Amino acid sequence: MCCFNKFILFTTNVIIFVFGVAVIAISSVTISRASGYNELLREGTVALPIIILCFGIFITLFGFMGCLGALWQNKCMLYTYAIIVLSTLPWRNRSGHTFNRSSRNNERLSAGHT
Repeated sequence: MCCFNKFILFTTNVIIFVFGVAVIAISSVTISRASGYNELLREGTVALPIIILCFGIFITLFGFMGCLGALWQNKCMLYTYAIIVLSTLPWRNRSGHTFNRSSRNNERLSAGHT
């Protein structure tokens, strides 16, 4: 692996790792201060911070695996990392397509078309 590619992969995954830790911290604070959010969480959306916490844990582990795989040049970690990245491509493609479709519908509705 070229030194530059290793640096880019490592730096990108450090940023992903830090983002995951931030998501975990914010969702943990929200869960611990649930009494302050009674109006929001009363309607059964109490599971939302827990889902976000699980998402943050996944992102943190994902970034950690990418960092160590790039740093140690461990083929098993890098293959697992690549499989996870490739398995998330359909989700990202579908969410982008859905977002694009909903934004076009919103533009059409705001222009008065049905």
